[in-house]
Amino acid sequence: GDLVVSIRMFLKSIRRESDRLKGSKEYVDYQRVVDFFNEMENAFMEHPVWRHASEDELDAAREGIERYTMVRIDKIVFAVDEEEKKLDEALRLRLQYLSVFVTAEQLGVPKPCQNELVQELAKEELRRMNQYAAPVDKMHCIVRACSIIFNVLGLSKDASGADDFFPAFLFVVLNANVRNLWCNIEYIRKFRNPSDFLSKAGYCFVNLKSAVSFFQNVEPGALSMTKDDFENEMDLAIAQVSSQN
Repeated sequence: GDLVVSIRMFLKSIRRESDRLKGSKEYVDYQRVVDFFNEMENAFMEHPVWRHASEDELDAAREGIERYTMVRIDKIVFAVDEEEKKLDEALRLRLQYLSVFVTAEQLGVPKPCQNELVQELAKEELRRMNQYAAPVDKMHCIVRACSIIFNVLGLSKDASGADDFFPAFLFVVLNANVRNLWCNIEYIRKFRNPSDFLSKAGYCFVNLKSAVSFFQNVEPGALSMTKDDFENEMDLAIAQVSSQN
């Protein structure tokens, strides 16, 4: 009962602060939420009901608190930082431009993963991140997208595991057109239980961050292009995208 009261009091306090800051350029500090999760974890580990719980049961309890809390405050803490929103828009445009001319062959995507259905299924899973408020559920979407590729590579005689996975995943990320991709990554980074980053989900999340970093910084040579060709293609892509908007 006392843990439930603590959660309700915290939610009320966050909403109050959000109302107070409305109209200003300030927003609720995400560290308040992180500190609350840490306090709650310590509280229920010392609680008589949880004292003899297994690690799995404690993980489930942590996840329950995270989900319950974030579903109720996601609109207060998701994509509120102006700098974050600028980076998100810059990434969206960068991916849009690159997707006009970067091919599966240039990225070294294995043939089985170039299959249109495989690509579409994996892209759809990434796009589903925006249907969820809890960081754990957003991470599950990333895991499912990665699993589709891993499963296809597992069925392919020519595949060499991780070496083939990343190029295939790059192509999915490039063409998925995920709304608020940067904001979703930052939201998961800030609010997901850190222990989850050591799991398979964490591995998939790192690959998503690596894919984004690849496209933010990609050099022409990595795409087997000259600097001039790359710049020309980029100029054409910018013109094409601008004319469609």
